[in-house]
Formats: sequence, structure tokens, C-alpha cells
Amino acid sequence: MPFNKFNSFRSLPLSIVFLLTSLILLSFLVSGGVFHSKAQEKQVTEQPVSESRNITPAGELVRDATTNQIAVGALPVDFVRSPDNFGADSQGRYLLAINSGFGLQFSAETNRAEQSIALIDLNAQPAPQVIQNIYFPTPQSVNCGVRFHSLPDADGSFRLFVSGGFENKIWIFKFTPNALKPVTPFSDGINEKGEETKVTAPFVDVSGFAENAPSPNYNNNTAAVYPTGIALSPDGETLFTANNLGDSLGIISDLRDSRRISRILLQRPKSKQFVYPYDVEVLPAADGKNAMKAYISLWGDSSIAVVDLKNRNRVSHITVDRHPTAMILNRAKTRLFVVNSNADSVSVIDTKTDKLLEKVSVVNSRDGLNFKSS
Repeated sequence: MPFNKFNSFRSLPLSIVFLLTSLILLSFLVSGGVFHSKAQEKQVTEQPVSESRNITPAGELVRDATTNQIAVGALPVDFVRSPDNFGADSQGRYLLAINSGFGLQFSAETNRAEQSIALIDLNAQPAPQVIQNIYFPTPQSVNCGVRFHSLPDADGSFRLFVSGGFENKIWIFKFTPNALKPVTPFSDGINEKGEETKVTAPFVDVSGFAENAPSPNYNNNTAAVYPTGIALSPDGETLFTANNLGDSLGIISDLRDSRRISRILLQRPKSKQFVYPYDVEVLPAADGKNAMKAYISLWGDSSIAVVDLKNRNRVSHITVDRHPTAMILNRAKTRLFVVNSNADSVSVIDTKTDKLLEKVSVVNSRDGLNFKSS
């Protein structure tokens, strides 16, 4: 289940708080107090950032052009490449990273963390760098779902859809390739007056996907939807959302106009188990405009739900491994790759038969990466 930045240190039991405080104090004494030695200092300062693992030639930290420091992102959970063709390889020039962890703190006065979107310019020299950040001050939220509309609008810009997590929103940004700040509207964290900025982008409210009305006794009086992964139909006019707290697939049709919504429950027949949907991928129909099937990773069920979008009452399940999260289709749409986040493995599914073909282990061994398939 995705990390919820609204949990706080104050919610921990007093005994746990005391234990953590004791450990922090002990760590301080050992590292900086009377037990500290020059030999220990040398050992610590020479400790490689790779934690004793080999550093590959491709390993490089991305810098932030606005600060000229190493770019900081709290828990990057998703990436997407821009739909333009201005990159060095004639593909997208930019890479967007979604940072959905606890967030960054800009002001001690508010003590509010800010999740973010980082825009990385792949053409920057001598190396790619972050050229823009969009910050989401609490309770505003950004989660793992991010998609571009594949076709540009009349002015050459593209619509960028990003899931809003806690606030039950799907944000809609405008992306203009080669602009000084390609993503609008801006939210730079702190403006020139030292004031906290907020995201003012338009959005789709998906609270209607909730099974129950908001209650003050649950989720802070916010409807239990929490959209995470999202997907678009090939024509970009239907949006699919994995409703993490709603155990459902949300469908928003006619995005530019009426925005009709429908919901498909993803639990197994006669089951009341929470399945926590995480990501969505859609398989195109033969007409090249609509979606034929939707695949949804079910974090709490160790399975992938398969929804027949022509007959929406048909939902089947493919068992994979523990805590499936991110998914991706190959270019031919014949294979679905599923990350099993609590099993250190990737499941490979045949999209024609919806059968599991193999499981690839990515367990890190002492001798390097040890890949095994079963």
C-alpha cells in the first residue's frame, strides 16, 4: 500500500517513541560523543555511497539546475518520458519523476511536507539535470499515476494527468515542450515573497468512486478512494484509475466534456479482503481508439485483476507474487511485466492468453545481481 505522508511521529505509542529516542541518542554518543575515535571517523568518511556494492559506470547523481545541488526527491515512485521528439534520440526530451514520500519541508513554521514532480532535461549538458519542480504542500498530494495524452492540443502543448492520492483528484497540467518551464501552472515551493505556493492546476474529482460517504471516523472525513496508478485509452478520452482505498477500477469517459464515471469492484467473488489496487495498464482494442482490457495490480491479493472492458462484469485474476505494484507493456502489447515489490521478482504475463509465462528473480547476491527465472 502506498506510503501515506499524513501519518505522524506523534501517532506512535509512547513506548516506541521512547525506544526510538534512546536509539537516536545512543547513535549520537557513539558517532560524535566520548566513544568517537579518529579510526571510526576515517572508516565512516570513506564508506562508499553504494553501501559496499559495486558502482556501475552508468551510476550518476542528477543535479538540480535551480539550486546547483544534487537533486532531492522523496521516494520517487514513477517515471514517464515526455511525448515530444526533441530528445537526442528523437524521442522525448524530458523525464518526469513523481516523488510521493513524506516530502520536503520548506518552512519550520508550517511544518508541512511537500511531495513533488521533478522534470529532468535529458538534453542538458554535461549531464541530465532537474530544471523544474512542482511542489504539493500538505494536504495536497501527488501519487504514482502519471500519463501524457499522446496527441498535442492546437497550441502544441500536451495534457499531463497525475493522480492526486489523498485528495481524490486527478490533476491536469499543461506541458509545453521547449518552454523555459514546460509544466504549468507552476508551484515552486516558495515564491519571491517567501510565501508557500500551492498547486492550482485543474483537476477531476474522483470522490464519486467511493462506496461509502465520507466519515469523520475514517480517513479524516475524506472519501476512501485514493487514486494511485492511472492509464488512458489510446484516443486519450477515457481515463482509468486504480482506487487504492476503494478496491476498484474507476473509469472516466468523455474526459473533455461530460466526464461520465463508472466503477468496477476488483475483489474476488464472495471475498471481503482488501486488495489495494496500485497500477493500471490497458490493452488497445482493434479500432486503435478504445481499450479492450484493463490490467490492475492488486497489492493486497498478490494478483493482477483483468477486466474485460466490453463486458465489465467479467473480472478474472492472475496470481503473481507478493505485493505487485508497477506494470508495463512491451511495445507489441504482447507481454505485461509486473514488479512484485515484496518478492524481488518480475512476473511476465502473455496478454493473449492472460497466463503467467515466467517469474524473473532480481535478488541481489554478494557476487552481484543474480538473475533467476522460474
